Amino acid sequence: MSSAPITIGITLPPQIAYTLLTTLGIILLSGVVFLILANQKPRTEPEFTAHGFLNVLAAVLAPVWLLLFAHIIWSLWQLASQFDPTQQNADMRWHILAFVGLITALGGLISAPLALVRVWTTERQTRTAEQGHMTDRISKAVEHLGAEKTVKKLNDNGQTVETSEPNIEVRIGGLLSLERISQDSVRFDKGRDHVRVMEILCAYVRENSNARDAKDSLRYRYEVEVHGGDYIDGDVITEQTAQEFMDKHNLNDVSLSEKISVRAQTQWAHSLPKPRTDIQQALDIIGRRDQNDLEKAAGYTLDLRGSNLQAADMAQAADMASGNWSHARLQAARMEGANLRAARMEGADLSAARMEGADLYGARMDGADLSEARMEGADLYGARMEGADLYGARMDGADLSEARMEGADLYGARMEGANLSEARMEGAYLYEARMEGANLSEARMEGADLSEARMEGAYLIGARMEGADLFKARMEGANLSEARMDSHTYLTAAQIQTAAVRDVDWRNASWDQEQINAMFGDASVELPDHITRPAHWPDWKLPFSGENGFYAQWRKWRDDPDNFRPPENPDKP
Repeated sequence: MSSAPITIGITLPPQIAYTLLTTLGIILLSGVVFLILANQKPRTEPEFTAHGFLNVLAAVLAPVWLLLFAHIIWSLWQLASQFDPTQQNADMRWHILAFVGLITALGGLISAPLALVRVWTTERQTRTAEQGHMTDRISKAVEHLGAEKTVKKLNDNGQTVETSEPNIEVRIGGLLSLERISQDSVRFDKGRDHVRVMEILCAYVRENSNARDAKDSLRYRYEVEVHGGDYIDGDVITEQTAQEFMDKHNLNDVSLSEKISVRAQTQWAHSLPKPRTDIQQALDIIGRRDQNDLEKAAGYTLDLRGSNLQAADMAQAADMASGNWSHARLQAARMEGANLRAARMEGADLSAARMEGADLYGARMDGADLSEARMEGADLYGARMEGADLYGARMDGADLSEARMEGADLYGARMEGANLSEARMEGAYLYEARMEGANLSEARMEGADLSEARMEGAYLIGARMEGADLFKARMEGANLSEARMDSHTYLTAAQIQTAAVRDVDWRNASWDQEQINAMFGDASVELPDHITRPAHWPDWKLPFSGENGFYAQWRKWRDDPDNFRPPENPDKP
């Protein structure tokens, strides 16, 4: 006798079946989320934030949860209202199973948000603990920055005395700890403490290396010792006072004619001692950070105002952009290739500083001392150097386009091959400045002193030189097309051989016949009444290019002036 299997079939209304299935899915999803988050190890990646994920999950599921809760309550009410104790056993079982299922679903629905709240609370407590731990790390590192040690030394009387001095080793450990904290903050906490660490490092440099403790430059010391603080004027420095000063400071290898000049100051700057090891370490940490975007978002810029950084080495600095270096002492500092974009250096002493190839785009150096500074190949586009001392500065090949140098002292500055297009140099002192082959197109040099300046082969197209002093200026082979000069432009003894000029009105300029004869022009040049148009000048306006173009004919004349014949006007009958 075989027994047949017993099959129990339960038919559920679609509404209740859908409710049970959806609720079961919600319970399972909540359980998975709870298990993942509740057992999560300390974060190793900065992108994942548990409580943020839970906030999003809650916002998305809250409406669904409310609908399901209301639907289950409604279904329970329907089952209760349809319950009949006299019904058959099968129907009774169906009612009991449906009621138990809905109660279970209701329990799961209620427990799910509670579990999520628990996980959210745990995560928040974890974050609070982590923040407290980071604060403790910062506090301990800062304590190390003030570490001192007791050392025994002999005084002038030969007695052993105990003195305190900075414990450099411990301080460097504190600085490196701060760097690690900054790196961890960027990696794990989106840089929450990075700015705070940079503020601490900058404050450490400012307080431990203040500009008031810097060694004064020779020029300043000369002013104080010899002239009582008056401004140095080469005409009043006597041979005797200069000799006495140089004897006192062991500068007898410097020519008296230089009057404690740039050369002497440069020698002095390069003899300065390096910054203390911990200060240099702090600068290295600041320089090799690469979080400019993060700092911009926080509105933070490096603050090293009034710091004594004489002879500091920042050549490997990755990012010093937008920093504030105003009134800092940076004599002979090394900043080759450094990113100093938009840096503020107003009133800073950068004499003999090394900034070759540095990015100084938009930097502000008004009133700064840049004498004998090395800035070859630097990007100085739009830099502001009004009233700056650029005596003997070297800027060969630098980009100085749109730079502001009004009233600057550029005596003997070297700018061969530099791009000075649209630069502002009104009233600047450019005596003996070297600008051979420089691009000075559209440069503003009204009232500037360009006497004995070297501008051979320079592009002076559209340059404005009204009222400028060009006494003995060298402009051989320069392109003076559209250059603007007036009756106040001093042109005596200006060397202009083989220069080119077109599209200018020089009727009020003080050229003489010999100077005009040494140039190449055409009918577009308006000359003073007392000047005769040279025979090698075409009597018509040459086109810009082509065989008979202005510059092609200019080259022909330069190559063989004796045999040159100006081209005939093709429109002449």
